[in-house]
Amino acid sequence: MDFFYDSFYSRTQNNDFNVTAVGDAIAQVLNEKGITTIHDKTVHDSTYNGAYDRSVQTVESVMDEYEDIKVVIDIHRDAIGSDERKIKPVFEYNGVKGAQIMILAGCDYYNEMGFENWKSNLNFALKIQNTAESLYPGMTRPLDFDFFVYNEYVCDGSLLIEVGTDANSIDEAVYSGALLGNVLYEVLK
Repeated sequence: MDFFYDSFYSRTQNNDFNVTAVGDAIAQVLNEKGITTIHDKTVHDSTYNGAYDRSVQTVESVMDEYEDIKVVIDIHRDAIGSDERKIKPVFEYNGVKGAQIMILAGCDYYNEMGFENWKSNLNFALKIQNTAESLYPGMTRPLDFDFFVYNEYVCDGSLLIEVGTDANSIDEAVYSGALLGNVLYEVLK
């Protein structure tokens, strides 16, 4: 509604109203199109300290169980702006507003972080970015490419994708999740 109460707290453990719902939308599209997808719903960020360490343990455990995993997508939402002025990045496709996405692709140009597959991940990120813009113009914010790792080192197809911000509605984010599922399908097929 483009208005935020001072007391508004944008985090919830209710999976119907957080990024888990976005992951559900992505997984549903991919599974329906024949790309077997595992959507892990473990909460790793109930406290931010150590969240990436906890999440990589989960990813590595799942990858140990399913050794043929080729792609790992870590879905987030951004928080841009301030408490007084939140930023809500949107685009419109088929008359429906969606939350813009931003793909994060880290690099290790100087081989300082043990992130040897960063070029493969960047290539994957660019394919997703280009396909998204081709299918759904305006869907993406500029790709975030910089010296960071997060958990992108786990495989050649590992990325962090921000789907909207804490100002986007859950409907906008889930809609973009379904569209992102289509984009991933086109890139992966």
